Amino acid sequence: MISDWINFSLDDKTANKTLWITEGGTKVARMTDDLNCPVLDRPERYEYAPQVLCKEGILGFRGYWEVEFSGWVVVGVAYERAGRRNSDGSCGLGENEESWGIGWCGSSYHAWHKGHNIEIMDVNIYSVEFD
Repeated sequence: MISDWINFSLDDKTANKTLWITEGGTKVARMTDDLNCPVLDRPERYEYAPQVLCKEGILGFRGYWEVEFSGWVVVGVAYERAGRRNSDGSCGLGENEESWGIGWCGSSYHAWHKGHNIEIMDVNIYSVEFD
């Protein structure tokens, strides 16, 4: 799998205003709702969901990446056309047909797609492989 490793960089143009992108686009932190990152409102930015996309696309590629985390987090993949504004309907990762997500659900870890979820084991590193 290491041969398929992909280094992603977070796209600050898509980041919700409560997210701060650091270390050259490799880390993200969520601040309190009253402390917003000074960013322009753009159509590609997540309006409500505290999410950010990567700059690199994965469609048509084979790849692998890991996410090390602490605290509340949802990691996933989404088609570029997946909704990002409240007017688009459910925009959270895994809440629609165009995205998949894994993360903390308040009391356990879950995987989501199309608004459905299943419980998964507790971890502190997510490994994602796609083909």
